[in-house]
Amino acid sequence: MTIQDMRLKDPFGGMVTQGNFTTLIDSADATTIYIGKAQLGTATNATGWQIKKISISGSVTTIAWAGGTDDFVNVWDSRASYTYS
Repeated sequence: MTIQDMRLKDPFGGMVTQGNFTTLIDSADATTIYIGKAQLGTATNATGWQIKKISISGSVTTIAWAGGTDDFVNVWDSRASYTYS
């Protein structure tokens, strides 16, 4: 019998803890909020961000991902120019 490592790992191969990520929130306007996460130390102009956009239209709130993916492959400084799905 072998014992597998069942601990959770973050996308960068490290152990998941609350302190592994930087989180930035941009309330762009009354109906648009961007939330970005990246490994600590990732520059805002560098690839490595997971970005979601929260859009509010009346009573409907939509959450979509930059480039249609929740992978850590985006640049925070480019958040407004991405296509979200």
